[in-house]
This record gives sequence, structure tokens and C-alpha cells, in this order.
Amino acid sequence: MGKDIANMNVLITGAARRIGAAIAKNLANQGANIIVHCNNSLEEAEKLLNELPNGKLKHQIITGDLYDYESLIAKLNKLNCGIDILINNAAIFNIKSILQESADDVLKQMTINFTAPYELMKWFARQKKVNEGIIINFLDQRNIKADGTTGSYAISKKALEQASLAAAVQFAPNIRVNNIAPGPVLSPPNYQGKGFEKVLENVPLQKQVSVDSIINAVDFLIGNCSVTGQILYVDGGEHLI
Repeated sequence: MGKDIANMNVLITGAARRIGAAIAKNLANQGANIIVHCNNSLEEAEKLLNELPNGKLKHQIITGDLYDYESLIAKLNKLNCGIDILINNAAIFNIKSILQESADDVLKQMTINFTAPYELMKWFARQKKVNEGIIINFLDQRNIKADGTTGSYAISKKALEQASLAAAVQFAPNIRVNNIAPGPVLSPPNYQGKGFEKVLENVPLQKQVSVDSIINAVDFLIGNCSVTGQILYVDGGEHLI
């Protein structure tokens, strides 16, 4: 039997769309109070809120650019509730090699994919009312191997991995920190068509990862109170090749 999360407060970054929205719906259906973070997807966030049980009476939206994470944290400090579960889902995926990237490209990707979730983890841990807190960070199946095609994206996720493992030790015993490393779930907006189909050809299980598989992984990491410092690869075996 999984952990009872009824009335727990869950902050999900990038929750208005795609995987984030699916996780929000799943946890809301289990009784959690969802804080839906978004940046430019306010309309979609409001639509999502209306689809969640009890809508605006139980859940809320917080807006903010992770590139300006200090402003977002200032807003979080004004919430009238503590956060029990933090899910760092939001990221940007800029497909450029190291030689193609500008310094600004690197700074933006490292800030949004690493520094912002790193600072959110610290903010979460410093909450006075945190008791048996849970952090789940989203990595990438590329974390297990060198990637010569995505430049600072892969580097940012590797940095977040190391921060997560350190936090799992430093935040124990009151906070568990785990990671999900997805494979090909949903094609990124800038990576559609034949490119995505070619990726699937190289996946050992020969199929796209379902959103339900990601949701099941989230449920497992929330529900198993003996698991911390783990990376759960949900990628059809892609990290093996």
C-alpha cells in the first residue's frame, strides 16, 4: 500500500503541461494539494486547475521563471502553507553541441536545469515545518553515459544528479531525495518527426515510454519510505546502450 498523501502539499515545477500536468492530476486524485508552477503557460495552468478535484478551492498556481529562481523563491515564501513534496520536473532542452553553444546558451540551460532545482531543494529543506519531506528530481537517461550531442543540457542533468545524491545524505533522515531518469516519453517541441522515431529504434524495448510509467515511478518513490538517493531509469533500457 502506498503512502497516504491526502492533504499533503505538492509543488511541481513545469506542471501546466505534458508530464508535469499528468503527475499533478495523478497526485490530486490521491487527495494531495497541488501547487502548479508555470512560467509562460498560465492559460494551460488555469485549465489544469479546473480539471483537478475541487479545483481552485484546493489547488493553486504559482508563476515564475526558473532563470530568475530568487524571485520564484520569494513568492514561495509568501505561500500560506508548507510544502511536503517537491518535484523538480521543469527543464529546457536545447539541442546544441559544445562548440555550437554560446555562453548565454550554457548559462540559461545550467541555471534552469541545475541551479534552480538545486536552490529549490535548499529552500525546501530549510522549511521549518518539513517532516518526512520528499524530493523527486527529473534527470535523463543520458546521465549514465557521455553525450556528445546535447552540450550543457547533459552537463546540467549530471550536475543535478550529483547534487541530489549529496542532498539525500545531508537531508536525511527527515527528507528523502530520489530521481527519475526518463527515456523517450514525449517528443520535445524542437525534436519531432523522424528524429524521434529514430531514437525509438535504438531503445531495447522498442517502444516509447508511456506517461503512465512515469506516474508509476513517482508513486513508487513517494510511497516507499526506505528508498533515498536512487536514480530510477524509466527509459525502456535506453541507458544500457
